[in-house]
Amino acid sequence: MGLERTGNGYLVDPTIWTEEIMHEMAKEDDMELTESMVGQIMSAREYFEENSSGTAHPNFCKIRWH
Repeated sequence: MGLERTGNGYLVDPTIWTEEIMHEMAKEDDMELTESMVGQIMSAREYFEENSSGTAHPNFCKIRWH
């Protein structure tokens, strides 16, 4: 798919985000998402949609990918 991403790995255009893109990004990063990871990502997305911003790191759980 070749998604356009920032140097930190975020989507350049976050409005295109979908669950399919989430899995594609994980694939590009050579990761397999667990159900727990997907749940945490979906919670973060829900928060973002309700508040029009991301969460402050101390207020949201930290995920270790490796």
